[in-house]
Amino acid sequence: MEPAPRTIRSRSPSGPFERPAPIWLISAGAGCALAAAGITEAELGPLSDMMAGHILSMNVLAPLIAVGFSGALSARARLLGRGKVLAAASILQIVVLWSVHAPSVVAHLSGTAHLLLQGILFGTALFFWSAALSQEGRHRWRALLALLITGKLFCLLGVLLVFAPRLLYAPLSHDASAVAPMLADQQFAGLIMIVACPLSYVLAAVLIAAQWLNDISREEAGPYRARQSQR
Repeated sequence: MEPAPRTIRSRSPSGPFERPAPIWLISAGAGCALAAAGITEAELGPLSDMMAGHILSMNVLAPLIAVGFSGALSARARLLGRGKVLAAASILQIVVLWSVHAPSVVAHLSGTAHLLLQGILFGTALFFWSAALSQEGRHRWRALLALLITGKLFCLLGVLLVFAPRLLYAPLSHDASAVAPMLADQQFAGLIMIVACPLSYVLAAVLIAAQWLNDISREEAGPYRARQSQR
C-alpha cells in the first residue's frame, strides 16, 4: 500500500521584513513625498522649509526605506525585534529630535551643519522605523506603544511652535525682508509637523494593528483546523 502523498503547506511570514512592502503603503508614502515637495516649492520661510525637509526624511523616506528593504534586513529582524532595541531606538529618536530643534542649535546652523544634522535625523528615524516594524506576533504592542509615545512628542513640538506667543528661534537669515514675518513662519512650521503626525505614525499604527489582528486570527484558526482534520 502506497503512503498517502504529503501535503506541503507554506507558512506565511508574519513580520513585515519577511514579506513584500504593501503597495498601498508605498503609494501613501509617495503621496506624502509629493505633498512635501509641493510644500517646499511654495514660498516658505527658512524655518518652515527646514521643517519640511526634516519631515520628508524622517516621516516619509525613513519608513519607506525600512519597509522597502525588508529582504535585505530579514537576517537582522530578530535583533531589531527585541524590546530593548526598540526602546533604545525610541529614546534616541526623541532625544535627537528635540536636541536638533532646540533654539540654541537652530540659531547656529550653517549649510554643512544642517546637512550633518539632517543625516543624523534620518539615521535615527531609520533605526526607529526598522525596530518598530520588526515587532512580530504578540510583541506588536511594543511598536504601537513606541509610535504613540514618539508621535505624541513629535506633535507636542509642533504645538509649541504653533501656539508660542513669541519667537522661539533667532532669525535664520540676515535679510530681514526674506524672513518676515518670522512668527508666522514659526507657526506654519509647527503646523506642518502637526499635519505630518497622522500621515506617518497613524498610518504605520494602522498597518501594525492590522497585522496583529491577522496573527490573532491565524492563531485562533489553528486549533479549529486541527480539530477539523481529526474528524
